[in-house]
Amino acid sequence: MKYAIVHIADIHYRKEAPEGASSIIKAFVEDLKEQVETLSDYQFSIAMTGDIVQAGEDLESYEAVIAELDEQLNAMGIKKNSRIVVPGNHDINRKLVNDNYDNYIEIHDNCTKNEEEFNNFMCNRNQLHDKFENYELFVSDFAKYDTSFSCLGWGYNIGDKVGVYCLNSALCSFGGLRGVDDEGRLAVYTRGLVDWCNNKTTTANILLLHHPLDHLNAWSRTELQSIIEKHFCLCLSGHNHLPAVYHSKIPQSSLMCSAPPLFSNKQDTLAYSIVLIENDEPSIIKYREYSNGNFFPSPRLAKTDDGIVNLDNTYLHSLKQLESSLQNALQYFKGQPSVFIKPKLSESRNFNDEDNLLDELIDSPENVLIVAPPQFGLTCLALYMRVQAFKKTRKLFIYIDATHIKARNVLNFIEEELQRYKNQASNIESIMIDGWDNTVTDHSNMIKTIDEMYAGIPFILLSSKTVCLQPTLSLSKVNRTFKVYHLQALSRSSMRELVSGYNVVKNVGKEDEILSHMAKHMEAINIHRTALNCLTLLRVLEGSYKEKVLNRTKLMKAILFILFTDNDSFSYSNESPEVDECTFVLGQFCKDLVMRATGSFDANEFSDRLKNICTDNLISLDVDRMVQVLIDNCIIVRHGNTLEFKHTFWVFYFAAECMLHDDSFKDYVMRGKKYVNFPEIIEFYSGIDGKREDAINILLSDLNQLIDKVDNNIGIKGAFNPLSKFLWNPTEGFIEETRKEIAEKVDSSNLPSEIKDKYADKYYDSEAPYNQSINNFLEDYAVRSLLQSIKATSRALRNSTFINRDLKLATVTAIFRGWEEISKVIFWISPLLAQNGRAAHDGLNLVLASGFSEDMNERFREILMANPLNVVATLKDDLSSKKIGPLLSKHLAESDSELQRHFLAIFLLEERPTEWNKHLLRHLNLLHPSSFYLGNLLTNLEKEIKTGFIEKPEEIQLKRLVGAILAKRRYAGKTLDKRTKAIPPDMMLSTENELPIDQLLSSHTSIPRRSR
Repeated sequence: MKYAIVHIADIHYRKEAPEGASSIIKAFVEDLKEQVETLSDYQFSIAMTGDIVQAGEDLESYEAVIAELDEQLNAMGIKKNSRIVVPGNHDINRKLVNDNYDNYIEIHDNCTKNEEEFNNFMCNRNQLHDKFENYELFVSDFAKYDTSFSCLGWGYNIGDKVGVYCLNSALCSFGGLRGVDDEGRLAVYTRGLVDWCNNKTTTANILLLHHPLDHLNAWSRTELQSIIEKHFCLCLSGHNHLPAVYHSKIPQSSLMCSAPPLFSNKQDTLAYSIVLIENDEPSIIKYREYSNGNFFPSPRLAKTDDGIVNLDNTYLHSLKQLESSLQNALQYFKGQPSVFIKPKLSESRNFNDEDNLLDELIDSPENVLIVAPPQFGLTCLALYMRVQAFKKTRKLFIYIDATHIKARNVLNFIEEELQRYKNQASNIESIMIDGWDNTVTDHSNMIKTIDEMYAGIPFILLSSKTVCLQPTLSLSKVNRTFKVYHLQALSRSSMRELVSGYNVVKNVGKEDEILSHMAKHMEAINIHRTALNCLTLLRVLEGSYKEKVLNRTKLMKAILFILFTDNDSFSYSNESPEVDECTFVLGQFCKDLVMRATGSFDANEFSDRLKNICTDNLISLDVDRMVQVLIDNCIIVRHGNTLEFKHTFWVFYFAAECMLHDDSFKDYVMRGKKYVNFPEIIEFYSGIDGKREDAINILLSDLNQLIDKVDNNIGIKGAFNPLSKFLWNPTEGFIEETRKEIAEKVDSSNLPSEIKDKYADKYYDSEAPYNQSINNFLEDYAVRSLLQSIKATSRALRNSTFINRDLKLATVTAIFRGWEEISKVIFWISPLLAQNGRAAHDGLNLVLASGFSEDMNERFREILMANPLNVVATLKDDLSSKKIGPLLSKHLAESDSELQRHFLAIFLLEERPTEWNKHLLRHLNLLHPSSFYLGNLLTNLEKEIKTGFIEKPEEIQLKRLVGAILAKRRYAGKTLDKRTKAIPPDMMLSTENELPIDQLLSSHTSIPRRSR
């Protein structure tokens, strides 16, 4: 909440002189109306710091003030509870003081010598209370007044975080009677003030009193200054008609504001002020001065041209810096709408519907390691947490970028951060280390150094280089245990929120269409559901680039095409730029970055290096303009005197383009499996033109070698498939129940968006997109390396539309041979997984999910049966493409491995590439009616129909396949009645199992029930 405190003082109202204060009040009311309208997002209160009337004994003058202001303030929304009034020396009943002058002198001389005596005396009703009776009547009718009121002083809240204390500084005032000078003689009642301060719940507090501190006696001035410094951000006073300074700080934390008189006489400086409070601190003072019947901005009082004083609001200044850092991190492309989607933290990296742990971590930081792949948004997450923590508690989360800060400098950096945000070490709530890598010695030393200096302060480590599936992590160099959290991919509803926010600024199209289009593109090119990837696709979709994006290489080219042909971004004097020229030059530069294994380069040398490349290759290109576009669109970012590509995939994209022209560099990448360390190069290279046979040949050779290596390591030669012994013999009741469930399925097209989004996310595999964080150590783990080789080869094959037919078949054969090898490893360690709930072998780590049987034998059987689904779920998305259907269907028809065929059948069912339905129907009709594989396909069909994000035509096709399986069970013949212990190998997948196609496709709703 933002507050506007209207500060007026010294009205000196006299009912018998309407041409005086009355005319000023009318002008004040008119001006205040304009200010309330201008500052409509602020909550207004009015603070009157004394001398409301000229003579406190004149009750009619108080009544006249009410008549002048009450209705007008109500009309502006400034009601009684928003009006705060303290008395001044003119508000006392001077007649009463004069009549009892000797008593008042005696009280002053005997009871104001020290704080304790004065507080004790004022606790009981006495003559010092009595002289404020008319003032109290005025307050009860006009301003905030409840049981907490006391003419000595009282406090209350005007908001959840803002409190006000009204202190009576005129208790000992003689109002100028008989020449008694109040200055330096006044005492204040501090006991009530101290009690209120000790029990307050507000974080921003305002003290009101009439007299400046120099009018108080020695002990009152000392005590009150100490209280103000400790408890109040703002102190408002009046009395001084021509102060030398209208606002100051004591010493740094509390703002003291002395109001000019609203009226003394028309020849004086007459004015009022508005103090704006934002984020619990004063931020601005607006001075409004009166002249010739109107109020106007006062340069004289503010010492600024516009009459506005911008205060050194340390909190607001720091907050703006923190928010600016976050906004800069969110800006990916020039002119892009800034849409922030709240990140989600979870104990699992798999996508789930569990509670978001983010708010809990911000509110109560602890030692946590947050893990996510590169470009997932870890930096934005850290900067967001820093902003939210500062807003909530004013505590500081120190942010350290470990890629640019060395361990030897880290303590100096923390000190600089504290100075930058004007904070002290005691205000450090947490220390966040971004870019942390457990394999880098300097990062371990950094943690040790910080831990020695700031013991007890929680560490939040953010890493895209760490593979950690355990719930906790212990570091050897510090005595700390870290919880492991994962930054999750966006849910479909979060993607919808991002699209909606983007559409508000730049109307790309209908929300459902754009979301669907974006989701399909992300599935087609198999990239993570991150804010960056969503914004990248939206940037393409908002432009005029109409080519369908089939792979990530084309996506990058589409972005560059938009940026380099946008008149606001880049222009030639006579012709449009050639994207290919820009890409070629940057490719030559990025080649060196890859070979030197660095992402940083000297800012001063960058343009010169690019110009030299142009000269050497006889290319005419406006390099400086091109570099400016890259910087403006945050493709390249600056860190001091160095530059770097903000996201490493740009380096790999340009380097992949260089491989097309530079055989020696291509050799460097492909030979010796170097691409394992930066596999995106292979994805980008194969996607350039769809005919990179050179890459496919090397990938194919490496993949086959790894399969043989793993096969030798586990020592199981040939086919190994425990599932071939399993039978599927469902009861008639199960068949009937399945028929009913499928027949009664709700039409998916009628479901609301949030339900469809939830269904779409239910089985979303957040680990499917390609893992960019592969390191050299993977070479030491054959199974891990095999997994990554399968993924890399799958991506390359998916992009290689135009390579030789036989090479395609050989590659897809090797890929599914790799799938089978991974399946074999999982079968091999399944007994250990069943017994211990986790198992590991050669870099492959498995953890048993919940929901498995408590019985050991049954659990082992369930693990074996789940094997094909887990293998497909792990590897399918790297191969997925709508256009890969013919190639997979060919392999399905020709493979002699029943396990590989089942993998392919599940893949066709879940990914549904071209002609999936026809080939899947053919396959299931070759399966034996009692085959485990047939029942397993039925399970997957049911899941897809019930919870899948499917269109009506697909739903119909899926239901027909269910009907086909149920018909197969019903009409398969006498073989169903044989109590066979196993299906003969030649009968598992055979043309002998086929039924007439019209009979197989008969609707499952018409299946007759068996007669009893």
